[in-house]
Amino acid sequence: ALYLLIIILVIQQLDGNVIGPKILGDSTGLSSFWVIFSITLFGGLFGIFGMIIGVPVFAIIYNGIKSFTVERLKKKQQPTDTADYINFARMGEDLKGEPLFDADTGRLLKEEPKRQEIKLFKRSQKNEKQDGR
Repeated sequence: ALYLLIIILVIQQLDGNVIGPKILGDSTGLSSFWVIFSITLFGGLFGIFGMIIGVPVFAIIYNGIKSFTVERLKKKQQPTDTADYINFARMGEDLKGEPLFDADTGRLLKEEPKRQEIKLFKRSQKNEKQDGR
C-alpha cells in the first residue's frame, strides 16, 4: 500500500508540474516556466478565478510585449531572434569583447559588426568547439 501511495504521488507530481504545463505551454506558445508563473501569479491575485484565466491572459500580455519588442528591434535594424543575443556581452562591444567606443571621449573606435559578420564569427566559434580547439 505504501509503494502504491508513493507511485501515485510521483505520477501526480510529474503530471502537475511537468507534463501539464508542457502541454498547456505548447498550445499557448508559452514555456512551462511561464505557465506555472502565470497560474501562481494570477492565482495569488484573484484566487481560483485567477488560476483559470491566468494562462490565457498572460499569453496575451506575453505576445503583446514580444510583438512590441520585435517591432522595435526591426526599426533599429537589429536581429530579432533570441539566439543572436545568447553570447551578447554588452552594447558597445565587438564580438571579441573589445570596446567600440572610447569611454572617456565617447568617440567611435571602430565600426560595429554587421549581421553577416556576427553569423560568420559564431560559425567559426562553433567549428572551433567541435574541432576541440
